[in-house]
Amino acid sequence: MEVVVNILLIAKAYPPETGGIETYSEEVAKAYADLGHQVTVLTAHPGESGCEQRGSVFVHNVGQGNQLKTFLRMMEWLRHQRDSDYNFVHATSWRVGLPTLLLRPKTPLAVTIHGREVFMVPKALKPVMALVLRRAKLLPTVSQPILNMVRDKTGLPLEQAFSNWNGISFEEEARRLDSKPNGFNIFCMCRMVERKNVATAIVAVSDLIHQGVDLQFDIAGSGPELNSLRKLLSKQATGDRIKLHGRIPDELVPEFYRNAHVFLHPQIATEGGADLEGFGLTIADGMAFGCIPIAGASGGPLDFIRDNETGLLVDGHDIEALKSCLTKLLQSGARRTELSKEAHSFAHSQLTWHRHVLNIIRKI
Repeated sequence: MEVVVNILLIAKAYPPETGGIETYSEEVAKAYADLGHQVTVLTAHPGESGCEQRGSVFVHNVGQGNQLKTFLRMMEWLRHQRDSDYNFVHATSWRVGLPTLLLRPKTPLAVTIHGREVFMVPKALKPVMALVLRRAKLLPTVSQPILNMVRDKTGLPLEQAFSNWNGISFEEEARRLDSKPNGFNIFCMCRMVERKNVATAIVAVSDLIHQGVDLQFDIAGSGPELNSLRKLLSKQATGDRIKLHGRIPDELVPEFYRNAHVFLHPQIATEGGADLEGFGLTIADGMAFGCIPIAGASGGPLDFIRDNETGLLVDGHDIEALKSCLTKLLQSGARRTELSKEAHSFAHSQLTWHRHVLNIIRKI
């Protein structure tokens, strides 16, 4: 094992809060701890404030509140920890990296870049963001397309930035590639927001069902667009062939992946290109279970899905192209088997949290 290091991980939120950065923060903390390192998490989430131990990770919760209150509480905690011998600080987004610069300026700082939180910033805060990004010793970025866009949009060289893929959530559960069931099952799990483009997926699959194609489409997740998607689905007259489950319990998620032949995620960029998929955690998880990913040709999935090798990339705006991808897979069991094996192998060899954090430790 490498030399044990003492790491302070700062996250704007942490489970039980749900979301991409929350999941990222927890998985990274666990991966550091799994490798034998000491990990303290400073965060804000619902529930009683104070310190608790989760496995080998110490989590200090300053309690929820507006951004200013959270910032001040984190500053106060860090002030009391000034003499703690942390080897480095890992901020899982740029905003929570600022307290470290102010109170621990000599401690090496790594700041993860996901995408949206850098592209959609109020004008008044852009100089602050630029300060944090320039001062950080390391900027792990969840995909190369995001890194390219950050450099382009900020105009900063960011020589300390590098592409560092996220990991999969069910490494052990998905290690063995099981045979898929009979039929043709499609799965999608994501937050129900515009850029996930679930509406297009529903329309495309509905068209195939009305053409007589035998398939099942399960959709899981919650979010602001859930009610409008339910209304859209009710108009498609597909019976129970398409099911919108809402948020499903964590313990049921692996079974949905195991039963699915395809993970459908035709994401698009919205907000003038500022809101796009930074990586695609659920896509990677689908690949880990041998689901063939059909993903939108934008953002992070462009980096880790090799078109026609480990999955399929499609213009998320093009319903006919989406239907064509699904139809071709339906027509060739051999092709499905080949892509499924390649997706599974790639996910387990390249998309691991241990790999992610080792890259950070070795570079910082």
